[in-house]
Amino acid sequence: MTLVTTAKYVVGAEVLAKSLRAFRASRPLLALVDSSLPPHVTVRLRQAGWGIKYIAHVENKNTRKLQDRPWFNTTFSKLHVFGLTEYEKIVYVDADVLLLANIDELFEKLPDVGFNVSRPFAASPEMFPPDTFNSGVLVIRPQERVYRWLLEQSLHVSSYDGSDQGFLNTVLSGWWQLDIGHRLDFQYNVHQTVAMYYPPLWENLLRSSRVSVLHFAGDDSMKPWSLSGVIPASLARYVHLWQEIARAPLDADVAPLYLAANAHLPLKARAFDSLSSAGEQEIDHVLDIFQASLKDSVESTSAKH
Repeated sequence: MTLVTTAKYVVGAEVLAKSLRAFRASRPLLALVDSSLPPHVTVRLRQAGWGIKYIAHVENKNTRKLQDRPWFNTTFSKLHVFGLTEYEKIVYVDADVLLLANIDELFEKLPDVGFNVSRPFAASPEMFPPDTFNSGVLVIRPQERVYRWLLEQSLHVSSYDGSDQGFLNTVLSGWWQLDIGHRLDFQYNVHQTVAMYYPPLWENLLRSSRVSVLHFAGDDSMKPWSLSGVIPASLARYVHLWQEIARAPLDADVAPLYLAANAHLPLKARAFDSLSSAGEQEIDHVLDIFQASLKDSVESTSAKH
């Protein structure tokens, strides 16, 4: 499940759908769509493979913080996920991510043993500080009572960062002390800033296949549709991959693009070697195109600096 409240996140949702399909996700896809978006948005999302559920906008009362961070204005609509009781369990993923593995195993999280009904979710740690959680990837067992309580709290409880994440960490505090079933491994929500500020860890995570979800967290300048400037080549490779997937037709098989992006990794870490149906010649052709494009991008960036 994902949330689409602005035009830019439509493209993100399209990329996410293509990636889920390429990694053979076994569960149906559902996009929560803000009812204010124009009809052609849902046409594109349906073509990409998403089922559609219209939702009402949940107002973000943190108006002072929104003056500096207007992109958080629509994030409180994510609270609707907690109230979708027609589903026993939901894996929610923000639309500003790049999948690097199948994540069906997340549906096995939040078992009955150790489950805290007042905190009906599992999440990965935030980078700073790590005893809080990041709300970009969540496993949720919807509870009507918790949902109604969250909506009521959102009317008067302040979010320390102006977003749903600051709000949820405030009203659902104590996440780190919950049973281990409420915590997801870091690999399911690896921020792009790891590559930028701690390259050794980033490279090790890639080599050991421990990046299942690459999350382009932060403000709009940090998203894959607008990221610019000098970034590590190992991250630029995946920004380029996201953009290549975005340009591909809505019904495209993007497995060859993943193969090209992972060609620098050891064989055991190439997530798509056993999944792609493409022939060797097609893979080589895509790889040649990818490497030439990446070289041009690097040379262009170097020339500017």
